Amino acid sequence: MKNELPNNHGLYENVIENRHLMPRDGDNISITDIQYDALAAGVARGADLLISAPTSTGKTLIGWWAVCSALNAGARVVYLVSYRALAHQKFEEVQRLFLGSFLGDDRSSITCATGDGVEDASGRKTNAPLSSRILIATYEKFLGCLSTGGPPVDLTDICFICDEVQLIGEKNRGQNVELLLTLLKKTGWRQFIGLSAVLDDPDAQALADWLNLNLVRNPDREKQITIECRVSEKNIEFISKPQESPVWRENTLKKPQNLSTSYIVETLSKHSEHRPVIVFCMRVADTFDLAEEVGMNRSSSIQVDVPNGWDIDLSLLGLLGKRIAYHNAELSEEERLFVEMRLAAGQVEIVFATSTLAAGVNFPLGSAVFSSWKRWNFDRRRHELIGRAEFQNMAGRVGRMGQATSNGLVIMTASNERELGEAKYLMDFERHDQLESGIAPEDFGPLVLQIIAGKLCGNRDQVFDLLRSTLSAAREISRNADGVNYWRPYMDRQIDRLIALGCIIETPYRMTATTLGEVVARSGLKPETAIYFIDGFSKFGAQLTEMLPSGDSEGNEDDFGFILSHAALASPEYGLMGGAAARRIPWRISDSPLVDNPPARKLSSLLFSQPWMGDRGAANGALLLLLWFSGSPRKDIEGCVSGVRLGTVQTMARDVSWVLNGISEVLAAITSPALAEESKPPLLRDPKTASIVRRLVRAVKRQAARISTGLPGKALWLTNLDLQQRP
Repeated sequence: MKNELPNNHGLYENVIENRHLMPRDGDNISITDIQYDALAAGVARGADLLISAPTSTGKTLIGWWAVCSALNAGARVVYLVSYRALAHQKFEEVQRLFLGSFLGDDRSSITCATGDGVEDASGRKTNAPLSSRILIATYEKFLGCLSTGGPPVDLTDICFICDEVQLIGEKNRGQNVELLLTLLKKTGWRQFIGLSAVLDDPDAQALADWLNLNLVRNPDREKQITIECRVSEKNIEFISKPQESPVWRENTLKKPQNLSTSYIVETLSKHSEHRPVIVFCMRVADTFDLAEEVGMNRSSSIQVDVPNGWDIDLSLLGLLGKRIAYHNAELSEEERLFVEMRLAAGQVEIVFATSTLAAGVNFPLGSAVFSSWKRWNFDRRRHELIGRAEFQNMAGRVGRMGQATSNGLVIMTASNERELGEAKYLMDFERHDQLESGIAPEDFGPLVLQIIAGKLCGNRDQVFDLLRSTLSAAREISRNADGVNYWRPYMDRQIDRLIALGCIIETPYRMTATTLGEVVARSGLKPETAIYFIDGFSKFGAQLTEMLPSGDSEGNEDDFGFILSHAALASPEYGLMGGAAARRIPWRISDSPLVDNPPARKLSSLLFSQPWMGDRGAANGALLLLLWFSGSPRKDIEGCVSGVRLGTVQTMARDVSWVLNGISEVLAAITSPALAEESKPPLLRDPKTASIVRRLVRAVKRQAARISTGLPGKALWLTNLDLQQRP
C-alpha cells in the first residue's frame, strides 16, 4: 500500500478530493502498489497501458482514473466488459460516480449497450450510442455498433477501457474481441487501458506489444489469501502475503476430518471474519440442495421485506430469513438482483452460487468454499478440472481491497492423492493458463462475413492480410516456421460458402457483401438461420398474416408467437448447420421427455421444422415461452416441464427474442421495395411473396418484445412509456 501519489501523477483536484475516486485511510491517501505504478506510468496523463495484476488489487479504480482524465479533457469514453450482467453493474456505477460530478446530471450522456438493447441513463432507447460521453458495452455489441454503416476511420477522441482483456484468447468469444481490437488498432484511440488478472508474463508482454501498450504488471496481492485443500488426514495450504513470496504448507492431522461441504460452511460462518461465505457449486442443483441442507439447522433471524411487485420464490425468502441464499442462472432476474442487494447490504451470511456471481462482479466476501472444482463436459461425457483462470477469478473474490475482511480464505477438498495433485495445480496462484488463440481457421465463417460486410476489405488477399495482422496470427507465426499460410484454404472455403449462400458477391476486381450478407453480419446470426426463416416465411407467410390483428379481428398473437418461438429454437442457431451451435436450449428443457403440447398439435401444419415431435427441446421450449408471454402464473410455467424454473425460461426467452429481432432486421432489409430484385434472395423475388413477408416484419419484432418481457399483447404498450428516470 502507498500513502502518497507519485510525482507528475496527472490527476485533477476533483478526483483527488473525491473519496469514491481516491481511497483514504482516515485523512491519508491509501492506494495499492499497482494503482501507484499505473499513475507513475501515466494512466491519468493519457498513456496507453496494459494493467496486469491479481483480482484483489483495485484495477477498476485505475480504469476510473482514465475515465476522469478523459471527461475533464472533454473526450468520450468507451468501457468494454465481458458480460451483460457486468455491463449493467458498471452502468449503475458510472452514474453514481460521474453523472453529477462530471456530467451535469445529463442522463443522456451515459449509455449502456448489450444484447438486450441500447439505452441511456434515463431509460430511453438510443440509436446513436457512439455519441455518448460514456458508453458501457459488451465487446460483441460494440463490434456490432462499429460495423453498422462501415468502419469508422478515426476514434482518436475516445478513451477505451477494456476490462478482462484476456477474453481475446477465449475459445468461443475470442475472435470477436480480437477482430474488434484489430479494428481499433487501425482507427487509433485517444487512450487505451487494458485490464486483466489472469495473464502470465509472456502473454501479457505479447498482448502489450501487439497493441503498442506499456505493460504495468505486479503479481502481488495487496491482501493475504490462503487456499487450503483438505483431504482425510492432512491439509495442504498455499499462502500468498503482500510483498512476500508465496509459501506451501502441509499439516498432518491425528484423525480423519469431516470433509462435507455443509460442515465446512457451518464452521466458517460462525466466525465473523469469514462471513459472508460463498460456496461455489459446479451444478445448479447443488446450490439449491446445499442451501436447503444448511438451512435445516438454522432458524429465521431477520425479517425479509420484498419490494412491491417483486415475485420472489417462497423457498428463497425462507432461506434469506436465515441469512442464507442461492444464486444461479435458473433464478429470475428479480431474484438474482434481490440476492445481490441483500448480499451487498450485509444481510446474507452464506450464499451458494454458480460462477454467475464471480464473473467480475464485486461483493464483500470473507471466505469461499468449493463444493466441487470439476465440471461435467457434455461433449466428452466426463468430469473435467475447471480452468485455472476461472478458479483464480472465483477464489480471488475473497479478501478484496475495500472490504472489511483483512484476509481471504478459500477451502476445497480432495478425496485421494490424485485429486490432491489436481487441486494443487489450481491452487498455485503464481502460475496462469497460457492465452489461447481467439481466432482459429475452422471458425473463419462469421469472421470473414463481418470483415466483408463491415467494408474492412475488398478482396481475398486483403482479407487474408487482415487475418495475418491479428494477435492469433502473430502468435502462430512465432511458433510455426510456415507461419499462417495454411489458413488460406480455410478462408477460401468459407468465402466460397458465403457466396453460395447469397451473402457475398465476388467479381474479378472486388468482393462485396449483399444486402442479405450485410444485415446477417449486423445481426450476428448464422446465414443459415436467416435462410431457414426466409424459407419458412415464404411458405407460410399468407397463413401467418391471418393471425395478425386487423380492422375487425383481434387476430391470434399467441399462436403466432408460438410458431416464431418454435422456429427460433429449431433453427440452425441452436444446431450444427453452418458451424457450431451459437446458442443452446437449457438442458432441463431439451433433455426432458416431450410434454403434452396442444399448441404444437394444433399448429403442426404451420411449424417451420417438421416433424415437431422430433425436437423435444424446441417443442418443450416453445410451450414454456407461450405460457411466459401470454401472462400465465408462475406456478403454471414452473409446473410445465419438470425441474424448469422461471429464470431458465427468462434466459431462453432473452435468446429467442434476440434471434427474432435479428430476423426482423433481415426481413426488413431484403424485402425493401427500393431493393433491386437481383439483390433479393430467390424465394423473395416474387413481388406477392415479398409483400406478404414484409407485412410480417413489425409483427415479428412485436413478438420478440413480448417474448423478451413476458407480456401479453394488450400490455405491451407499457414498455413504450417515456419515463423521466429509469424504471
